[in-house]
Amino acid sequence: MATTAAATAAPTGVPTSTLSQSGVLGGRNPFIYSSSDPLALFIVQSFIIITLSRLLHWPLSYLKQPRVIAEVITGIILGPSVMGHVPNFTNTIFPTASIPNITVVANLGLIMFLFIVGLEVDLGYVRKNLYIALTVGALGMLIPFGLGFVVAIGIYNHEAGGAHVVNFGVYSLFVAVALSITALPVLARILTELRLLRDRVGVIVLSAGIANDLVGWILLALTITLANSTKKGINALYIVLLVVAWFLLLYFGVRKLLTLYLRKSGGFERGPSQFDVCAILILVLVSSFYTDIIGVHPIFGAFIVGVIIPRENDFVVKLTEKIEDFVTVILIPQYFALAGLSANIGLLNDGKSWGYVIAIIAIAFIGKVTGGTLGSRLNGLKWQESLTVGVLMSCKGIVEIVVLTTGLNAHIISAKVFTMFIVMTLVTTFLTTPLTMLVYPVSYRQKLARARSLERRHNLSVNGSTIPSSRIAKIIAHIRDAEAISVLMTLVQLFSNDDARTEQLKIHGVRLCELSQRPSNLIQVTSDTQSDIKNDSLLSVVSAFSQIHNVLFSGDLAYITEGDQASYIVNRHTDLNDLILLTLDQTVTRTESPDGVITASGAWNTTQYPPYFHEVFGHPTGCNLGLFIDRGISVPVTSEESKSWSSRSVSRRIHAIISSTEPNDKLTLHIALQLTESPFVQLTVDVIHPPSKDGHNGGDDDATINSSESWDYVTQVVDAYSSAEFRSRVKLLHSSQEDLRSNINNSFSGEPLTRDIVIIASYTQHNSRSEGEFLGSITQTIISDESLKSSIFICQQN
Repeated sequence: MATTAAATAAPTGVPTSTLSQSGVLGGRNPFIYSSSDPLALFIVQSFIIITLSRLLHWPLSYLKQPRVIAEVITGIILGPSVMGHVPNFTNTIFPTASIPNITVVANLGLIMFLFIVGLEVDLGYVRKNLYIALTVGALGMLIPFGLGFVVAIGIYNHEAGGAHVVNFGVYSLFVAVALSITALPVLARILTELRLLRDRVGVIVLSAGIANDLVGWILLALTITLANSTKKGINALYIVLLVVAWFLLLYFGVRKLLTLYLRKSGGFERGPSQFDVCAILILVLVSSFYTDIIGVHPIFGAFIVGVIIPRENDFVVKLTEKIEDFVTVILIPQYFALAGLSANIGLLNDGKSWGYVIAIIAIAFIGKVTGGTLGSRLNGLKWQESLTVGVLMSCKGIVEIVVLTTGLNAHIISAKVFTMFIVMTLVTTFLTTPLTMLVYPVSYRQKLARARSLERRHNLSVNGSTIPSSRIAKIIAHIRDAEAISVLMTLVQLFSNDDARTEQLKIHGVRLCELSQRPSNLIQVTSDTQSDIKNDSLLSVVSAFSQIHNVLFSGDLAYITEGDQASYIVNRHTDLNDLILLTLDQTVTRTESPDGVITASGAWNTTQYPPYFHEVFGHPTGCNLGLFIDRGISVPVTSEESKSWSSRSVSRRIHAIISSTEPNDKLTLHIALQLTESPFVQLTVDVIHPPSKDGHNGGDDDATINSSESWDYVTQVVDAYSSAEFRSRVKLLHSSQEDLRSNINNSFSGEPLTRDIVIIASYTQHNSRSEGEFLGSITQTIISDESLKSSIFICQQN
């Protein structure tokens, strides 16, 4: 960089303030730094840094690389390694006199960023996965930590020609910390990109990463303390005690006062007010000031405040949403670009230096992979899964840049060693995603899911039988919106039974919210309170309704990527007789004229299923699946429908279609019969056989045999019910597939209504994923019939 820009600060004889006031029309050059008005050049610098980092991230995003790589490369390009060789570029755009302004903004961004990192650290999540965090986290740190002391000997002696500011003990401790730390923020983003957040691998990596982060920051604080302490022994001890005392004061004093205030002011319910945000940010600045003046570093004060902020009712998420965009979009790129400006690849000008670069990369990568792999094996993971954990734990990223910059500013390491470690950081972070995809591909994850599903089915089955129970004891309902609630409420009324001899119905509501790359979303992922029902209005409604109807309710609120929806839903079941329920609202406009004539308009034959519906029905779940297509099952009846029902003793009619004795059809029959246990339901069971090969009914021996078996099975199951009143509400039909539509029409007295239900099995193979066909041709024909107003319940046993 240029040593000065004073020589070209302003035209001769013209005061800088005058030029600043007159602007470019008066002869002002905005690229010339002015200490009295540094804003113009700072805006130019910020524009270049932010724009270039975004442009570099665009191609890197296709490789699923985190943005920090682009931001550091931006600094390297703008620094002495690349653009520094362009004449007058550094003197004009990044003159030495302007660097302090960038440094102040960058350090403010760093303080805010470490505050957000502290908010991401959920001690409850660590406690819940304590053994995992201790084993994987400890081994993942100890091995590279020990190897770090070894390589530190060579690097320290390699720079023996230069004057070392710190002794070897502090130097080696810093190198060991730099090699053993894991970047939690980048790691969470990589897990999001690869859809591993809900995988066993993802849970282990997050737990170990949080523990690793905590220990790493503590060790770094100790290193900085030792480096800044003039009277090494007693001074360092005093500083450590002051930091511990400050943390205890914040955790047991300020945290409790803040919790009490937020409860009384309603901050937990409505989110942080402007005053709340102001007070907390002032606390961040005060804590940063305190840790700075006692000789540690201001970032540790900000980190501690982030850790102690109350997490009740997702308060930390709402707080992060208030500040995250300005910090991540404007401030943080300045810091990482400044780190890149401090790196000079030209300093690595001999083979020995590059040899140490390779050694640093090898130790950082192999040490973390080995430790993570061994720790994962202790937790029962397979070798391939364990290796994946090790690869993910080798990620450095944002945290490593902060550690290195802190060491450079504390004069622990030189600019040359700083550049060596920057190269290591970029390489290990860049390799994390592609190596994870190579070691743990989607195909292998699907293979594991199928194997574990089969194992679960075997363990849950009775006497080795995988035939589903005749009763649905638990409904796992995906609650997408308010329409799904109305369907669920109706089905709960039908499924629930007051008979004391039957098991009480259980409902588990699943609410899935979109997960983005925002820090607030990532906090929700690692939060121990993310499944709190009170945080979601829809789950609260279902919970209240379930209590009224004496139904046991549990809920699950999760933030996941779109590609993880199917696997998350199907993994909620715990027993073979659980029913995973999906709902689809087919919007149909229904109008009634003054004379009671009803008209309906809609495009039922163009139903668009969400992509994850295909994945759920093709996923080896090991339990029962149900897709309820709602055409107004819970809407108030029209006057014409009221007249139609006034003379009947039942309020709902069900038409069940059975074509075989396959598991799907058996499940369909059992669900239909269980719904009919409600005294206000009338059931028609239509046992059909496919058309013969010559197109005539009943001419195919195989079809006749299959139809006969189906009829025998249906009559046997229905006759098992001892109640004469129940059997009086069940009607059996035996017909051909060609008569299916007319049979439905007849069972609904000539006019199917929206309160009626057609129950049918999904007649297809699991590997059929095409639009519409994943439910089978017979089912799709029923769905596409625009004259059929009734809702449709599709059943499948996986």
